[in-house]
Amino acid sequence: MQISYRSEIERKLLHLSSLWIAAFLYFFPYWPSVILFGSLVIIGIAFEYGYHKRWPFFFPVYKAFFGHILRSAERSAKFSLSGGVYVFVAAFISAVFFTKEVGAIAMSVMLISDTFAGLVGRKFGTHKIVQNKSLEGTVAFVVSGILVVIGLCFVFQTDIAMYIKGCTGIFFAALAELYERKIKIDDNLTIVLIIGILMSF
Repeated sequence: MQISYRSEIERKLLHLSSLWIAAFLYFFPYWPSVILFGSLVIIGIAFEYGYHKRWPFFFPVYKAFFGHILRSAERSAKFSLSGGVYVFVAAFISAVFFTKEVGAIAMSVMLISDTFAGLVGRKFGTHKIVQNKSLEGTVAFVVSGILVVIGLCFVFQTDIAMYIKGCTGIFFAALAELYERKIKIDDNLTIVLIIGILMSF
């Protein structure tokens, strides 16, 4: 069962609000980034497991902030992490393994393009292609992703190879998003890994 479109908008706005992560990766040194995002991964898992187990403090706090925007898999009897924790995992990996520019670009693409794909797909997605994902949502992902890559590569004054590798990564990331259920890895993580790895070569 899908959440309402209004809840989807709230969920995606929360997604966009996480763009501070990309800025932090770029402007702050290595160790503060590693410590911060590593800590947020641990805190996120603790709160979500506490919510699942209905622990005092953890359950009411998490429910008050995020309960109304959780998807069915995140409410099921089987424990399942939400996409929010995977955002922090992606940020931690970016801080450890990618350069500041690559980490910021990969995180920005994931946060912005996934938002556009979700909202456009839910509202205007009439041509279903894979696993209930729409052509319209996929196009929104690719177009917005390419614009993000071009914009940030220009701001960071990277060489032309970074533009090409980043834009190429968008298409592979779009495939990962389409086949998320088969890959069985959250797209908040796969998008960042694909773009980050391609841009790092």
